[in-house]
Amino acid sequence: MQVKDSAELLSEAEKVKQMKHHIPISDYSVGAVLTTDRGDFHGMNLEIEGVGLYESMHAEQSAVHHAISEGAVPPFHSIAITDSPCGLCRQFMVETGSVKMPVILKDKTMSLGEYLPNAFTPATVGKPLLGQVPAIKLKPTCELPTELHKTAHMMCNRSQSSWMRAPAAVALQHAEGIVSGVFLESVAHNPSVNPATGAVNKLLLKGISPSAVTKAVLAYVDTPTIDHKFNTIRILQILCGLKEEDISFVKEDIDE
Repeated sequence: MQVKDSAELLSEAEKVKQMKHHIPISDYSVGAVLTTDRGDFHGMNLEIEGVGLYESMHAEQSAVHHAISEGAVPPFHSIAITDSPCGLCRQFMVETGSVKMPVILKDKTMSLGEYLPNAFTPATVGKPLLGQVPAIKLKPTCELPTELHKTAHMMCNRSQSSWMRAPAAVALQHAEGIVSGVFLESVAHNPSVNPATGAVNKLLLKGISPSAVTKAVLAYVDTPTIDHKFNTIRILQILCGLKEEDISFVKEDIDE
């Protein structure tokens, strides 16, 4: 695997920044490139009109979500960003255990641990690092009639939900194939990634409009701690223009 230097990574992050984003609230784009044991993963920010900014996705979150959902295992190697990471993103990245990872900006490079010293981490509360293979295995409670259903179920096993035990994944069908996103729950709660937002974000990183989505499947564990079904319908209606009948659901049981 070819190792890129800081200048190359920053140039790549700038190209991501220049891609078509969905940022109707701030109109401010950010690009990121995360290097991992499985290659490089891009990240861009995403905002949802009509929904609070707490449902938005930052570029660093995007890159980490992209990497973990595609099987990359932390600690990660480095991240290049077009803007300094906010506190939320520093927290999210620290939860992967990548404290020694260089954070590369145009004017300086520091380790993630220097950006967030004395951090609140999963170890603080006895939880696994974000991106570790979850200890739970899932069993669908219904048939999986299509490849879209099977993808959502498979990806649900890559979700991580240490507090709520509510893993979830969303698979989106478009003309060129399927993209998916997973629920990644932060031990600090706020930087968590919604699976529908993560899936749409991946679509944008491929240069595909969210309006190209024709169908969606949510695979999830139904718990009183979070309403994945409501959140998925709301986000996909806003971002993709889907109707409720375009979205199917696979309930999962935790196979103890």
